[in-house]
Amino acid sequence: VLSDFCNQNIELDHFTPELIAAKTFADPHFDAELNLVGKERGRIMAFMPGLFKEKKGRPTGWIKWFAVDRSRRREGLGTQMLEELERRFQNRGAKEIRVSDCAPNYLQPGIDPRNTEAAAFLLKKGYVKTGDFFHMEVELAGLDLQTADKERMLKKEGFRFRRLQPGDRETFLTFLGGDVREDGYRVDKCY
Repeated sequence: VLSDFCNQNIELDHFTPELIAAKTFADPHFDAELNLVGKERGRIMAFMPGLFKEKKGRPTGWIKWFAVDRSRRREGLGTQMLEELERRFQNRGAKEIRVSDCAPNYLQPGIDPRNTEAAAFLLKKGYVKTGDFFHMEVELAGLDLQTADKERMLKKEGFRFRRLQPGDRETFLTFLGGDVREDGYRVDKCY
């Protein structure tokens, strides 16, 4: 149901139930109290998932993405949800709120510049553009991805290559030296 709502009301992305589960409910910082759903007669009218964590030691709230049913836009529903989520972040001690770029488990790295309605809404509410973020892709067909020759050369210099194993988890997390909760989420995806 939520994926259908998102597909009908977010023009530039495609949502599957699996994607929503992975990007929302499986996020290592998921908190049901920060995921707002507006319903009318049992039907979803708005959705605004958020999360709270520290970014470089600074308590930060994130709005992962948001949507309001096309038939209910410009009626204040998005504003009510945004203000409620801002209040919840403030009550937790957030010093700032960011939109979309909540690594490591973001749906998109920022507001898609083609989504002028969402960008205009946030600008009107006092949010400011902090950078340009974009997705990139490459077609792998036809690329030479063989590394055996380079690996042999590096092996002569004492390097060893193997896939990360579950027993390497703690050593690798120490090596990364970051947020264990976020890095652990990423590392666990490697096996």
